Amino acid sequence: MSSVLKHEAKSLDKRVGPKDTQKTWLGALSWLFLAAGVLLRLAQWLNNRSLWFDEAMLARNIIARNPFELLAPLDYAQAAPVLFLCLVKAATVLFGSGELALRFVPLCASIVGLVVFLLLAKQFLESRYVPIALFLITTSPILIYYSQELKQYSVDVAVTLSLTYSFFRLLKSDPPRKTHLIGLCVLGSVATFLSHPSVFILASIATTLIVMKCCKQLNISFGRLFLIMLPWVVGQGVNYILFLRPISANKALLAHWQDGFLPLPFNVVAVKTWYYTASRFLSFSGFPVHWHVYVWLLVAIALGYAIRRKSARLLMIAMCIVYALAASVLGKYPFWDRLILFAIPLLILYAVLGLQVVSREGPALVRSILALILVAPYLVWLPSTLIPIQHEEVKPLVAYLDLNRQSDDHVYVYYGAWPAVQYYYRNKQRDEAFWHCGRSSRDDRSVYLADMDTMRQWHRVWFLFAHGHLDEEDFFVSHMDGSRVEKHVEHGASLYLYDFRQSGANKAVAGK
Repeated sequence: MSSVLKHEAKSLDKRVGPKDTQKTWLGALSWLFLAAGVLLRLAQWLNNRSLWFDEAMLARNIIARNPFELLAPLDYAQAAPVLFLCLVKAATVLFGSGELALRFVPLCASIVGLVVFLLLAKQFLESRYVPIALFLITTSPILIYYSQELKQYSVDVAVTLSLTYSFFRLLKSDPPRKTHLIGLCVLGSVATFLSHPSVFILASIATTLIVMKCCKQLNISFGRLFLIMLPWVVGQGVNYILFLRPISANKALLAHWQDGFLPLPFNVVAVKTWYYTASRFLSFSGFPVHWHVYVWLLVAIALGYAIRRKSARLLMIAMCIVYALAASVLGKYPFWDRLILFAIPLLILYAVLGLQVVSREGPALVRSILALILVAPYLVWLPSTLIPIQHEEVKPLVAYLDLNRQSDDHVYVYYGAWPAVQYYYRNKQRDEAFWHCGRSSRDDRSVYLADMDTMRQWHRVWFLFAHGHLDEEDFFVSHMDGSRVEKHVEHGASLYLYDFRQSGANKAVAGK
C-alpha cells in the first residue's frame, strides 16, 4: 500500500510543478485585485455623493420623460446613448429616483468591465503580467470615479472591453465557431445603441477581419463576414440618423467640446496640439508628467512587437485609437477627457504588453523594478481611492436650508447650482415667488449686480452657490452690502444667509 501511495505522490508532483503553482498564485492575485476593485467601486457608490451640475441635468431628463420620450433629443445640452438612457430609466422605475438608482447602471457597467478585462488580459498577456494590468485597472482613480457618475462613460469602457474580448475569443478557433460569430454579431448590434465610441471598436474589428480574410489568415467565407457586419452597419446608420445627427448639430455641445477636435498635424502649432492632447490623455489616465515618456516608450515597444509579429489581435486594439483620432480630425468625435475613457484599458494593456516584451529575458530583479516604475503612480493614488469622492455637495446645503429657512426668506440660487437644486426639490413644494434662479452672464457681470440689487429689496436672502465659474462667487460676496448672518461650506458648494434690513436702513438715512 505504501509503495502505491509513493507512486501516486510522485505522479502528482510531476503533474503539479512549480509553474502550475505559480500560475495558481498569480490567478488568485488577479482575482484578489478584481475583488478589491469591486469593493472600491461599491464603497464610492454607497457614499452617495450629491449630483453635480451635469448629472443633475441628465437626471432631470431621465426622471421627467417616459422611455419613448427619451428617444428625442435631450434638454439642457445633454447627450447620451439611447439604450443607456432606457436602462437608467428602468433602474429608476425599479428603485426610485434617488442618486443610488440613477448611478446603478454605471456601477454595474464598471464591475462588468473589470471582469471582462481580466478575461481579456489572460488572452493578451503572459500570466505573470496579468496581475499588473489588473492592479492598474482596478485602482485607476478616474475609472473608479466614473463608476459612480450618472454618465455613460463606464458603459463605454465595458462595451469596448466586451467587443474586444469577443473578437479575441472568435480568433481562438479555426474556423471560428458559430456561437462566437453569432455572439459578436449580436453584441455589435446592441453596442451601437449603448455606447457612442463602439463605432471605433466595430470598425477596427471589421477592418481586421477583412484584412485577415484577404491574407488567407481567416477560415471563413466573405458571405458570413457580410452577414455578421450587416447588422452593425444598419444599426450604426439608424443610430446616426435618429440619435447622433441631432447631437452633431447641437451648437452648445460643439462649442463645449471644440478643443477636443484635433487638426491635421501639418504645422508646428498642430503638432503641439497633438502632443498636448497625448500628454493630457496620459495625465487623465493617472500617469503624472514624469511618467509620460516611460509609458509611451512601453506602448511603442508593444506596437512594434505587434507589427513584427503581424498579430491581428494586437493591431486591432491599436486601430481603435487610430479610428478615434481620425474621427477627431474630421470633427466628428472629440478626443478629450471623459469621452476617451474607453481607451484607458486599451492603453493599460499596451503598456503592460510593452513591459512584458522589454523584461521577458531579463532577471527577476529587473522585471520587478520595471513593473514597479509602471505601477508607482497608482500606488501613490491608492490611498485617495479610499477617500469618499465629493464633487459639488449641494445635498447637505439643501437639507440645512429646509430646516432653517423662515417662511418669508427668499432664496437666490446661482445658475450653476440650479439644476442640482431642482433635482433635490423634485418632490417638494416650492413657492416660486420666494425662489430666484440667477442668470448666466460670464461676459457681463453687470447682470449679477442687477440680480443683487433685486435681492436687496427683501429682508433675509439665502444665496446658494455651486459649479462656480472662475471667481464669480467671490464677486457676488464682495458686492453684497448686507449683514452676513451665516455661511456654510461643503465641497464645491456654499450657502450664505444675508440680512439686508440694516443696509436698507443705512440707505434711507443717507437719502435724507
